[in-house]
Amino acid sequence: MHNYTLQTNRTDALQSIISSGATTATLVGGNFGSPAGRQMLVIDYDIPNLLEVVRCNIVGSTLTAMERGLDGTTAREHLPNAKIMMAFVPSHYEPLMSLLQNGWVSLTPITLTFASSDVNTFVATASADPRTMLSVGMRLRVTQGTDRFFIVTGLTASNVTLYGGTHSVLLNAAINNPVYSSHKAPLGFPVDTAVWTVQTVHSGSLEAVAPTAGVWTNPGGLSISVPIGAWDLSWQASMGGWRTGTTTTILGTLSTTNNGSTNTHFNSYTFIEGANAVISTTIEAGKTGFVAHSTRTTHFLNISTNTAGMSAIGFSGHVSPTIIRATSAYL
Repeated sequence: MHNYTLQTNRTDALQSIISSGATTATLVGGNFGSPAGRQMLVIDYDIPNLLEVVRCNIVGSTLTAMERGLDGTTAREHLPNAKIMMAFVPSHYEPLMSLLQNGWVSLTPITLTFASSDVNTFVATASADPRTMLSVGMRLRVTQGTDRFFIVTGLTASNVTLYGGTHSVLLNAAINNPVYSSHKAPLGFPVDTAVWTVQTVHSGSLEAVAPTAGVWTNPGGLSISVPIGAWDLSWQASMGGWRTGTTTTILGTLSTTNNGSTNTHFNSYTFIEGANAVISTTIEAGKTGFVAHSTRTTHFLNISTNTAGMSAIGFSGHVSPTIIRATSAYL
């Protein structure tokens, strides 16, 4: 959305003729000053069949980068001394009306071009710094044959990183009609958390036999690849083990390495003590936490024990599915 400086009904005039394709012009008086940003002007406002709405930069008496024939008008030739007014036109209020009606606002004047893809994460190059209009967590809708919906997960001075979930793919093709929203659920945006969730599910039994006390292992290579952005990350599993003795300890965690515990917030711990006998235990374990990544990151579901002499430890997915789940924290 543009930020306009509205000097209602202030007027000026053209110093010389401009053609229908001209993108620059000179004013007689420079009466609009030098307002920041692009502004809306009406040329020949007093002659209905010549009236034209333009958007341009204004620096004193000089108009540059003119966008012609806006708001339903037609680009045409205008003669010297044609009257110009800074009037209230549809471009001032239509974005607000759209926001009130459906939650979406045009990204104009910024345009987007496909740059790259990584599974369901995409990068688009912006024609101007997108941080002037977008922030991480906003929704974006574009048209590529059909409407496609994304969450903004990263921004630089020239790029926008987008997550399309299970719903949308950004094609290496023209990106049309980009609109954005800071609303939770602008019109048409899919709010089903399943759309914005990545998960790994395993229904088998995975064991580490004769584990070494104090050493983390990653049975079966269980992991999840978490895209760029902020995520509510969790794991749940039937975690167990057995040995002959008086105690057992079993620990589970999600870690960015397959042989350690890199974030203790994801650690789950169980301890069982009893008579000297064969001790077998299975518990429903798991943890939930928050992560934020600037690159795609793998998290491994690891298991360990602090007890020497354990016969085996592992995850019993055949009892209850082992699940690692990441849901976008921007919902």
